[in-house]
Amino acid sequence: MGACREGGELSSLGRHEEALAEASEAGPEPPPHAVGHLELHRVAAHHALRRGDEARGEAGRALAGCERYLHRAHPRTAALRTLLARITPS
Repeated sequence: MGACREGGELSSLGRHEEALAEASEAGPEPPPHAVGHLELHRVAAHHALRRGDEARGEAGRALAGCERYLHRAHPRTAALRTLLARITPS
């Protein structure tokens, strides 16, 4: 949980490279209700660093997981859809 929270905080401070490094640390498989949380932070960091291809790929995988486990109106699913629509390929 610490890496998720810190990754989001670092990204909101403009420290996107550090956020990606923390978010990439291997951890236990998240429970279904947490699907897409960490990925959303990684997508935002890739997008902020203008890495469109990485952001789109990560967003697509995260959205697929969210659609599998969460309700289609869940805020995380909506956030990923919105972000995916804004990302242009590199």
